[in-house]
Amino acid sequence: MENYINFVKCFICSENIKEARMLPCFHSFCFECLQSKYQRPILNKISTLNCPKCDASFELPEGGMDNLKKNKFIECLTETMTKTCGACSRMDIMSFCLH
Repeated sequence: MENYINFVKCFICSENIKEARMLPCFHSFCFECLQSKYQRPILNKISTLNCPKCDASFELPEGGMDNLKKNKFIECLTETMTKTCGACSRMDIMSFCLH
C-alpha cells in the first residue's frame, strides 16, 4: 500500500493530489500547486516551463494551465484510498470491508 500512497502524493505540497494535472513527462501534481508554482506574472513572459519533479521542459498548451490534461487515473486512485467503511472505519485501498 505504501507504493500507492507515494504514487498519489503531490511532489510540491506532499499531500494527496487534488484536481490532478499531468505534464507531458507523465508526472502529476495538484492543479492549485502548479498554479502557485508558475504564477501568472511568470506565465505571461514564459511559455516553456520545467517539471518540478524531473526538470523536463514542456510547453504550456494553448490556453495555459487550465488546458493541462487531467489525470483521471490519479483522481480515481486517490478517491478510492480515501473511502472508509461505514461500519468499522477501515481505510484499505482496493479492498472491501464485509462488516
